[in-house]
Amino acid sequence: MPPDDLLAELRKLDPSTLRRVLQEVEGRESQIAERLRSNQSVNRLEELCKSLVEPIQFAPGALVQWKPGLKNRTFPAYDVPSVVVEVLDPPLFDDTRGSGSAYFHEPLSLVLGILDDDDELVLFHFDGRRFQQAPKQSQ
Repeated sequence: MPPDDLLAELRKLDPSTLRRVLQEVEGRESQIAERLRSNQSVNRLEELCKSLVEPIQFAPGALVQWKPGLKNRTFPAYDVPSVVVEVLDPPLFDDTRGSGSAYFHEPLSLVLGILDDDDELVLFHFDGRRFQQAPKQSQ
């Protein structure tokens, strides 16, 4: 829902309902913050950072898939292979979005081929640090 529409809907609420909604949101934010401060979350962050910066060299024709925990796009799905069409060196940088976006200045170092719903090859640019070699498929 666009922000202006959301604001219009919130203005329709009576003050007591709006207060309950805000308390619910604040409670959820508090629960999330507490979980993110845990040792388990800190360990997970360190593990994912190590995986992200681990250098892997790819070549055109290689089959790749997302590294666990590093998928930041809706497709391809986890464990679905894509083919490396081109390795960009130096990478392109996504500067179309503001600094508040997870994609801001993302180094797009791979052009990957993915099959769409019509079984056609489509090409997209990705951050190669987020991918690993896909396992060989059995026939």
